[in-house]
Amino acid sequence: MAKRLFVEEGYAATTIRRIATQVGISSTALYVYFEDKDAILKEISNETFAVLIRELDRTRREYPDPANALEQVLEGYIRFGLAHPNEYELTFMTREPKDVQHYSETESDLGVQAFSRFHECVDAIVRSGRTQESNTDRLAYQLLAGVHGLVALLVLQPCEDWGDIDKLIAGHVAMLMRGLR
Repeated sequence: MAKRLFVEEGYAATTIRRIATQVGISSTALYVYFEDKDAILKEISNETFAVLIRELDRTRREYPDPANALEQVLEGYIRFGLAHPNEYELTFMTREPKDVQHYSETESDLGVQAFSRFHECVDAIVRSGRTQESNTDRLAYQLLAGVHGLVALLVLQPCEDWGDIDKLIAGHVAMLMRGLR
């Protein structure tokens, strides 16, 4: 219910009282489970990251070659975002209040774990010598920006005529992979 309200009304406009009313409980009762709406957003994000981590791990197991694994991870990331547009938008495109830092950068944080899995995949291609780039961090951020950019456009502008989505995704991933060399 909170996910739907965050998407439909916007994170900033959604209140704990509104979420509680939609769920059919008092806001006091909701506070028993969640400290505030930021905690609800973190729970939604953690669920999204958990699914993404499973997808990344599965892909890395199925594709031992670093280049094939990275190509599949990039495509998988895009398809994940398109298959879960509401969750993707809330997790990756909702700006949290500046005074709230609910995403702690610890090893137990699922967002950090998801990025770590992606980073390991990029590092494998760097260590394999199949790219001119020797800075894994920079390359990981560049590739992430590339796939996130496409997902964000497709999620936020679904009515645009993007043509054949499968060809668009394949072309985008191929372009990113060519950029590695």
